[in-house]
Amino acid sequence: GLRIRDGRARFQPVLLRPREFLEHGGDMRYLDVHDTWQVVSRPARSLAFTWCQVPILYVVDDSAPGSITLSLGDGSSRAVEGLELSRDDTQAIAARDGRIRQVTVRIPSGALHRA
Repeated sequence: GLRIRDGRARFQPVLLRPREFLEHGGDMRYLDVHDTWQVVSRPARSLAFTWCQVPILYVVDDSAPGSITLSLGDGSSRAVEGLELSRDDTQAIAARDGRIRQVTVRIPSGALHRA
């Protein structure tokens, strides 16, 4: 569901199958960039993993086209149009500098792999 190209993280839901998403919500425990255990709550119809110790949360949301919300280290959040991060945001995650705390990717169910 994630590829790096030209220094940019690109989220590709077509690589994911509907059965990989939780039917019901749950929690994911992970070690953050500050080596502290954290828990991220996952809603129903979601999938979570970490990339460079930053949680990536895919959420199926049929109410809108694909979008990204970045939860930032200072407690604020920022919306990103489409399914691609800037080079700066991609570098911040890869550097594990704490500027980006979580990435939430909202996608319509039709964007997932169908086989």
